[in-house]
Amino acid sequence: NGNGRDSGTSTTSQPAETKPELEKARAVVLPFGTRSHPEYKGKTLGEVSGLNGELIVWLANEFSPTSNGGRTVQSAARVINEYAKAA
Repeated sequence: NGNGRDSGTSTTSQPAETKPELEKARAVVLPFGTRSHPEYKGKTLGEVSGLNGELIVWLANEFSPTSNGGRTVQSAARVINEYAKAA
């Protein structure tokens, strides 16, 4: 399939653009905890991704936000998740 080569050539300019976006996403504070991890409330998504990458994937893909704060968290989790997939 050439996945490594194809994605490398098509995204060579992206990391430079994405890095500030990634840093901003990692700085977003999780305004809530989860049932399994209430202690994550108040942590940045960067901290949470280091502790529980699966939660970032869940926030990015399965979380159904009902507030602007939740939508901000989901958008940031999607940036982190996409960057992790590209790395």
